[in-house]
Amino acid sequence: MFQILHLPHLAASVLTLAGIFLITSCSDSEEKSTPPTDSTVTEETSTAPEVPKTKPATPAPAFWSDVLLHRAIREGNVGYSGNGQFQINEQGQPEAVVLANCGVSNLDMLAGMPLLMIDLQGCPVSSLDALKGMPLVEVYLDKTNVEDLSPLAGNTTLKKLYLNESNVKDLTPLKGVPLEELNLVGCRVEEITPLAGMPLKMLWLTGLPVTDISPLATTPIQSLTLHRTQVSDLHPLATLSTLQRLHIGETPVKDLLPVSRLPLTRLVFTPANIEKGIDEVRKIPTMQQVGVEFEDNMQTLMSPFEFWEKFDKGEFGTEAKAAPKP
Repeated sequence: MFQILHLPHLAASVLTLAGIFLITSCSDSEEKSTPPTDSTVTEETSTAPEVPKTKPATPAPAFWSDVLLHRAIREGNVGYSGNGQFQINEQGQPEAVVLANCGVSNLDMLAGMPLLMIDLQGCPVSSLDALKGMPLVEVYLDKTNVEDLSPLAGNTTLKKLYLNESNVKDLTPLKGVPLEELNLVGCRVEEITPLAGMPLKMLWLTGLPVTDISPLATTPIQSLTLHRTQVSDLHPLATLSTLQRLHIGETPVKDLLPVSRLPLTRLVFTPANIEKGIDEVRKIPTMQQVGVEFEDNMQTLMSPFEFWEKFDKGEFGTEAKAAPKP
């Protein structure tokens, strides 16, 4: 702790002493020397010796505490609320930093820390440069000003990334990143090609202008939300034997046949839009929940029996399409 607080002053003192020494040396030399004659002037005496540059000392490893972290963050962020929360390991190194809604825009003081998790939700941060090289596992950037994900490129540990309502448009930097959970709700992303081959298990694309989901055909995805996207073709999902939960409500999807053989446990869709596959989907044996909309409390979901009973009565704005009785 002492080294962190006083090292800069020590360095300043050393430089000041060095400056005084040089000034004193120059002064003594001028007093003792005599004016040179033409015969004694040479190139060597007329050229001042080059003063060697002093390399700055390498700072000692920091041993952080909550107090020091609050202080460092506040020094770089005038609007910091002081409500940050931290997890520090036995070596005095921060591993988790939660700054959600804390007014932080500058992350420079975090550079070089071995962070595993950072939560910046609701902060006016735009640059992630300070996160480059960190062994991050979870990153939360919901409702931030972040546009560029380049500092996360090449990360081999990142599993969860939440970008809800951020300014992100390009997912290219994420290519090859081993994400398992990716939340892009309300982002500006138009195409998801970089997601091909990812070990994705959960993906939220709500409200995106995405039309092509073929990159997902090579992922082991379990839960997929396409709510209010422009996706109309579900054929890329036809062979995803891992897919269990699918939300295609308020999309232009008309054909459910591509997903009728999957082990779905939950399906949210807009019945009035469907032209094919209703009878096949209602026979899925693994189905546990069906609905026309989805809320976090899941109160809008129904059991298959309840849903199809209402469907057959035309309660979802469509004519009854009951499955043929055996």
